[in-house]
Amino acid sequence: MADDGGDGLAVAPPIKPGPHLRHYPLYEEAKFIEEIVGVLKSKLSGPSPNIIPDDFRCPISLELMRDPVIVSTGQTYDRSCIEKWLDAGHGTCPKTQQVLTNTGCTALTPNYVLRGLIAQWCEGNGIESPQRESSLPNKTGLAFSSAECTKIGTSIQKLISGNPEDQRYAAGDIRLLACCNANIRAAIAEAGAIPLLVDLLSTPDLRTQEHAVTALLNLSICDDNKGSIITSGALPGIVHVLENGSMEARENAATTLCSLSISNENRVSIGRSGAIQPLVTLLREGTLRGKMDSAKALSILCTYQGSKVMQGNKEIIEKALRAGVVPPLVRLLTEPQGEVVYDGLIALWALTMDPDGLTAVGAAEAVPVLVEVIGSGSPQNKEWAAIVLVELCRGDQKYLVEALELGVMGLLVDLAQNGTNRLAWKLLKTTIKDPDGLTAAGATEAVPVLVEVIRRGSPQNKEWAAVILENFCRGDHKYLVEALELGVMGLLIDLAQNGTDRGKRKAWQLLKRMINRFVEQPMQAQAETGVIAADDRKRIADIRLSITEAGAIPLLVHLLARPNLHTQEHAIKALLKLSRCWNNKGSIITSGAVPKIVEVLKRGSMKARENAAATLFSLSVFAENKVTIGGFGAVPPLLTLLSEGTQRGKKDAALALLNLCLYRGNKGKAVRAGVVPALMQLLTEPQGGMVDEELARLALAMLAILSSHPDGKTAIGAAEAVPVLVKVIGSGSPMNKENATAVLAQLCSGGQKYLVEAQELGVVGRLVDLAQNGTDWGKTKALHLLERMKYRFVESRSRPKLKLMLKLGLRTSPRSNVVGV
Repeated sequence: MADDGGDGLAVAPPIKPGPHLRHYPLYEEAKFIEEIVGVLKSKLSGPSPNIIPDDFRCPISLELMRDPVIVSTGQTYDRSCIEKWLDAGHGTCPKTQQVLTNTGCTALTPNYVLRGLIAQWCEGNGIESPQRESSLPNKTGLAFSSAECTKIGTSIQKLISGNPEDQRYAAGDIRLLACCNANIRAAIAEAGAIPLLVDLLSTPDLRTQEHAVTALLNLSICDDNKGSIITSGALPGIVHVLENGSMEARENAATTLCSLSISNENRVSIGRSGAIQPLVTLLREGTLRGKMDSAKALSILCTYQGSKVMQGNKEIIEKALRAGVVPPLVRLLTEPQGEVVYDGLIALWALTMDPDGLTAVGAAEAVPVLVEVIGSGSPQNKEWAAIVLVELCRGDQKYLVEALELGVMGLLVDLAQNGTNRLAWKLLKTTIKDPDGLTAAGATEAVPVLVEVIRRGSPQNKEWAAVILENFCRGDHKYLVEALELGVMGLLIDLAQNGTDRGKRKAWQLLKRMINRFVEQPMQAQAETGVIAADDRKRIADIRLSITEAGAIPLLVHLLARPNLHTQEHAIKALLKLSRCWNNKGSIITSGAVPKIVEVLKRGSMKARENAAATLFSLSVFAENKVTIGGFGAVPPLLTLLSEGTQRGKKDAALALLNLCLYRGNKGKAVRAGVVPALMQLLTEPQGGMVDEELARLALAMLAILSSHPDGKTAIGAAEAVPVLVKVIGSGSPMNKENATAVLAQLCSGGQKYLVEAQELGVVGRLVDLAQNGTDWGKTKALHLLERMKYRFVESRSRPKLKLMLKLGLRTSPRSNVVGV
């Protein structure tokens, strides 16, 4: 060992050139370190501590060096000075005048050891440490001791020496030094230690191998060193140690590969270096720590970072599968130590990202082991076991069936209830998509648990519980009934208001499903069959009551004012369905819904406007509601929808207007808003080449109602309705003929000109046909109108006979278009 000279500074032994002449600059650096240490012995004890030691001065500027760098001759200069020297065209070393082998700036090697000594000297003498002028970051911002500087230099010298014993001790020293901090790791790498350590990986001395690979492991902690280790050709040597070294060396070799595999490129290089087979062998035969290290390395190597998500590395997974990686990984899950199980789960998850890996994991009977971990593992291991099981169940339903037979459903429900485990919810959702899984989940009384989570859980758990409950209810309506009986309606309403964004959406979906199931579908069934099944009647009534009592209506009315059109659509459709329940109509009106429905009718999406019109029609069955709806200005937007809407929108608007106009006060509003021209347009503009019969029926029915109003009668006459009415009487449906005759009769009662016009258009013969072949109401209206025409066109002496003929059967004179005998 070196003599410390009594002042605490170690002096390196004399340096002799070894056979490694290719490391000549490093040899010169080591020699320079020896000289520095000797200088420090005398200088640091000198009488004037503020005198800069000569060896800290740049030989060119004689100033304290800010950024000492080494040139190819081994001399050290301040970077800025030597760069100026080289830029001036000089190709020699300023101090020795030797020709430099490389005159580029890239040939300047930072002297981290000297920089650390300068920083220490400055700190000890109260001088501000010089800052580097280079724009590059200072890798050794933290100072380290002179003893550590000396040891680095000494260790590099021993590595170069070629003496096996010295190399073993040097590798051990660097192994320990590299544990200290990032600055020392950077200094060791910059001093050229990595290639020397790589050379030692192939030595027959197992202890030296162990020191070398562990030193590389510690150096690889620094990200900047990873690339240097790879480019120095370390991978074959690390794989050699992994195959042939001591157990500790093999473990550290596996961990080194794990550390180096930070980038996709390095993973490819490691996978092609032959490392996979020895890693699997270590996983199968190693100590517990060796199995953990191997599993970690394999889990990282079997994946690569894609553009957005982690993906499977197919090339490496195929090699791992050929090496038999799955059985030892599954056995690893049975170890009592939780950390070992965790590493095995991560590796299995990486394998399941590839179809072949997924098949191999399933074939290794992993499902029972995963279910056991979900039941009794640590929280972290339960989560990862759930992740692996999710991937297996997605890949093949048989694994889902197997897991269900092993009782996984109860474990998942418990995990979802008592934890914050997102993966448990995810696996539960995956499971109940299968009919067998749904049945098994129902048998575990999952629905009450889910309702309780919605009632008391965290926002995220409420969200997931709503997601799972929605899947339950989609699969079987009996779970919907069960949830409603447990009081879920009020909870969903609260979640729809105050939950997470996803929770709000799922709550709305559930509310829509419930309303559709217990409001709309029974009414549709009643419309189709005339009855609702007796055993459903009471349940439906109770559920309708629970929906109203839960406070759904005020919430839905409140949501009508939201700017989000999608929310508006959901809210108005829900109100429409609820309004079809007779007892809810009054609640909707008293909750202040009408003005907001009218706003939706004006500004909502087309679908929302259609449902708003249908809701107003449903509410307007009560006379007092007709007054309220008309008073809030519903007629103009209904008329706009009648003119501009889809076929369904026009029908909904026509129905609502028809109901509203049964109240006399709304007739004038409709006429003034221009309803008559819009109705005439429905009768004259064919849709798809022909007039829509249902729209025509609604239009004629409205005209019949409006014709009883003075303003309505005037507007109908002004719209030149007589030709259209005569045409409908001749060729329309029975009901349309009746309504057209009723409108024409009202027109003719107000003035003779409409009688003349109708007679000239040949209406008499059509009325006679209607009086003979129409419906009872149609016959009555036709006879009534013919009576008016009889007094206008036939002498009074023939009136009794004509009246008798009309009752017994009539024929027309083709020439005169008057009633003929």
